[in-house]
Amino acid sequence: MEGDSVEFVKAVKEAGGIEQMATSFLPALAATDKTQYWAAVAPVLQDLCRKFHSEGKKKGDENLQNAALLLSEYIFADEAVALGTKSGFD
Repeated sequence: MEGDSVEFVKAVKEAGGIEQMATSFLPALAATDKTQYWAAVAPVLQDLCRKFHSEGKKKGDENLQNAALLLSEYIFADEAVALGTKSGFD
């Protein structure tokens, strides 16, 4: 299958199905293909961990930094993802 994902999403929106797709796509992907589901959500989770940790550093809040490290460890089995020294895809 070839094509531009943005054009596909625009077409779904124009057809009035964007709300239904937005709420059901990831659960459907998870049920169909766990590997591709992880490929879809991992970048968002990686970004969350990094921004969470960065915000803790910016505010000087060690609790927030430690929470980000714990989240990173829980999701990726590695604190280094929150620190930005490792990708969640390694």
